[in-house]
Amino acid sequence: MTGAAQQLGLTQSAVSQSLRRLEQEFKVSLFARDRRPLQLTAAGNMLRERAARLVDDANQLPSLLQEIGGASLPVIRIGLVDSFAATVGPHLIRDLLQSTLNLSVYSGLSPTHGEALLRRAVDLVVTSDALEDVDGLERHLILQEPFVLVVPADMAKQAADLSLDRIAARYPLLRYSARSHLGAQVERHLRRVGVQAPKTVEIDTSDTLVAMVAAGCGWAITTPLCYMQGRAHAARTVPKRLPGPGFNRSLVLIARAGEYAELPHKVTQQAHRILNETVIPEMRRMIPWIGPELAGGTTTPPKNARASQKRLNQH
Repeated sequence: MTGAAQQLGLTQSAVSQSLRRLEQEFKVSLFARDRRPLQLTAAGNMLRERAARLVDDANQLPSLLQEIGGASLPVIRIGLVDSFAATVGPHLIRDLLQSTLNLSVYSGLSPTHGEALLRRAVDLVVTSDALEDVDGLERHLILQEPFVLVVPADMAKQAADLSLDRIAARYPLLRYSARSHLGAQVERHLRRVGVQAPKTVEIDTSDTLVAMVAAGCGWAITTPLCYMQGRAHAARTVPKRLPGPGFNRSLVLIARAGEYAELPHKVTQQAHRILNETVIPEMRRMIPWIGPELAGGTTTPPKNARASQKRLNQH
């Protein structure tokens, strides 16, 4: 009761009274109040399941009606992982402003965006965490990119022929924060290839990471899009192929399935166009050796969330 009241911005007594009124109207008990902790009755469980579907249907109505009528969507709340927000984001937001009356944009770490989507604080997210264990979501692949090694310019010759474990033994590794999905991916790869790098510095944002590499503080493992986020400092760094086996990061647009009609697909198409026309060409100028493993991709309209997930898995 207390948690529901806090989430709804009501008092606990107001929530309790509302539930009492529901029980009186339906002439059933929704809670087994003689049990601790409090539990739903069979009727309460059925109401919760049916009501959730009704609320989802109600949430879909405005966007569906506006799309049919050709009107602008009144509000879109979108969460963007930092590297995407700093590179693709400005172009994408400019395009979205042509079809929305009010746009709220949030940037930050992928786990924060996933939590915000699940508690309905945002409508769409572009993230590196596909939330694969969560049902009821539609997913659209935005970008797949390889991880790369970034070293200070004056260290490039010495590291040219070194294996990853030799580099880790000689120079300090600048890590992404363990709170980030990107940092977790890098740590898993290091464990997989048996490289042990002492923990020295952990950093939340890619522009700061590239700045620290440029200052000679150490080396880093990042992605082309993240490297591009730190392009102001890139001239004093050298991006190199990751020694040994490579690994990739996927950026995915995620929305609650069916709530925004064709909007997630349209935003994905806009992101692909911006990537292929503007962002990826600049990436290739910054990292000339980058190959076809950097892919902006294309999509087709999803028939349902399962079809979207199948395409994502294939990528």
